[in-house]
Amino acid sequence: MRNIVSTAVRSYRPLAVLLPAALAFVWFRPASGTPEQRAADLCVRAETALKHGDDESAMASYRESIAIHAPSVRARYGLADLLAARGRFSEAKKTLEAISPFVSSPKEWMRYARALRNARSDREAEAAYLRAVEGMPDNPAHALELAEFYLAGGNLDSAESCFRRAWALAGDRGRTLAGLGRVHFGRGDLDSSAACFRQALEDTPGDVDLLCDAASAELQAKRPRAALSRLRRAVVVDPYHARVRYLTGQSLLALGLDREAGAQLAVFERQSRLAARIRYLERNAAENPTAERFQTLSHYYVLSGRDSLAAASLQRATALNPLVTAPAEAGGTDPF
Repeated sequence: MRNIVSTAVRSYRPLAVLLPAALAFVWFRPASGTPEQRAADLCVRAETALKHGDDESAMASYRESIAIHAPSVRARYGLADLLAARGRFSEAKKTLEAISPFVSSPKEWMRYARALRNARSDREAEAAYLRAVEGMPDNPAHALELAEFYLAGGNLDSAESCFRRAWALAGDRGRTLAGLGRVHFGRGDLDSSAACFRQALEDTPGDVDLLCDAASAELQAKRPRAALSRLRRAVVVDPYHARVRYLTGQSLLALGLDREAGAQLAVFERQSRLAARIRYLERNAAENPTAERFQTLSHYYVLSGRDSLAAASLQRATALNPLVTAPAEAGGTDPF
């Protein structure tokens, strides 16, 4: 990991030196042309700022784009994403409302539905998803995404109907079977759930979340050895996955292997605390992006084995402060 981070820094530092001049040119050059053209230029400016980790400038440019040309769909999607990332869901929803009159194709309805879902506007997202499915009824991917939306909201009947529609349309077999397995699990039909998960794993044998779902079904059905078999595979793929450790501990307890279970549950506790730290830092970095926050976040990503995210966070930190060269632990009182 140290080599990955060092390489990222070495390759990025020359850009960081040129960054102030480059961004000054992009952000402050005079805008000209029609309102639509000026709004589009501001969106380019916002997207350039985002690439260099400057969320505040991006938000300002998106807002200016909307002020110049209110129907600016590109700016509204960009601004709504940034607001949702900061937990400002009502503002994100309001930003998206003006897009609706300009949505005309099933593909556009899907994009609109995803943005509304991201903004926690579930009722409006459902309506947009339905428009997309109705506009292209033979598209299994649309039916499958709507099914997963319903499943996430706990609407098992509608989820099952859409999963079966996707199946009839020859949609993604693994995702459909996994979804049906989760529907059956939610209803307490453990044998049907386990059977669906087993079939889904034939298509995606290395899916850790699916292996955990399959293990949960086996464990609930009083088959801890079958659960443990799934979890042994999962821990090889991702030894940092907290849920794998928890379910492994529970399976070992069910088999009377208390010492081994205790060791797994201790790892689960450590990984859970680390995951909580990461969520805390991700939220703070989204609300107020600073070099120090991204630098610390990079450190915790290293500890959790997420090397690509660690390198990306360090790159964000370097963009905000070219003097940042390595991940750093959080200072002060640990909130956990």
